[in-house]
Amino acid sequence: MKWEVMGDKMDLKVDVINYGALMNMADFSNRWTYRGSVTTPPCAEIVHWNVLSTVFPISEKHLKLFKGQLDKAK
Repeated sequence: MKWEVMGDKMDLKVDVINYGALMNMADFSNRWTYRGSVTTPPCAEIVHWNVLSTVFPISEKHLKLFKGQLDKAK
């Protein structure tokens, strides 16, 4: 993803993401799955959680931009 901040505006650019290529990046031999729910409204009850043992770090800058987008969605 390419996130660019221009003054008080943010330009989000997402290239086409190939889901198959993304899934091939996951180490399925070190993955745990379970069925559960979400604890925040609307509390969807049918959620398939995937937990990977590998942590994929992101920069603090991108984390702040991501959180900003979540705040806007509220």
